[in-house]
Amino acid sequence: VVFPGQDLSGYRLVLAPALNVVDAGMAGWLEAYVRGGGWLVMGPRGGLKDDDNALWPARQPGPLAPLFGAEVDGFYALDDERPLAGTWPATARVWAETIRPVDPAVEVWARYATGGWTQGRPAVVARPVGEGGAVYVGALLDAAGQGGLIEALLARRAVASPQIQAPKGVEVATRDGPHGLCCFLMNHSDQPASISILLGTRVMLGDMTSGSLPVGGFALLLLGHP
Repeated sequence: VVFPGQDLSGYRLVLAPALNVVDAGMAGWLEAYVRGGGWLVMGPRGGLKDDDNALWPARQPGPLAPLFGAEVDGFYALDDERPLAGTWPATARVWAETIRPVDPAVEVWARYATGGWTQGRPAVVARPVGEGGAVYVGALLDAAGQGGLIEALLARRAVASPQIQAPKGVEVATRDGPHGLCCFLMNHSDQPASISILLGTRVMLGDMTSGSLPVGGFALLLLGHP
């Protein structure tokens, strides 16, 4: 969740899956973030309305359409599941939007493989902007589709790949900030977990001792600058 005026300088990636209301000020703020090297990912109905909850004259993503280099030209609820054709397996559920690229720099990451009015139309598009970029996802994706999207962002270096390999049952969440890469670990398994950490990693908080995380234990690590 992002808030107008929030300092995004320490974030490499902003996920805004339900940012339906976007006014002109927020649009300018998000565009500045992307042009500064960040990645913005918006979901269906993104930028559909203004701050008075009125529909923008242009369809979604409304005032952000020039940033994405694309606009939605059709949308409707789904009563079936529709597979997508792209670089990763995905299925659209519940809601679908067809996207019309208007900038030659726009890349189509996925298209609807079937479905009448959706067939062959772009479902996920991306527009690189300097070191950053803007990605519009026009469908509610299944778990495999969401995972593939994250892998695509990893390939573009939109997010830092975790530098800690944890065993099954250990949750790993990372945040890239101005002081380096922070990593939160939580052991949900029924066994103590052995964690291999890189030289120079600092254990800031938690229960980890000598590289071991007890059952139900947590740890906050600072991995330092990449």
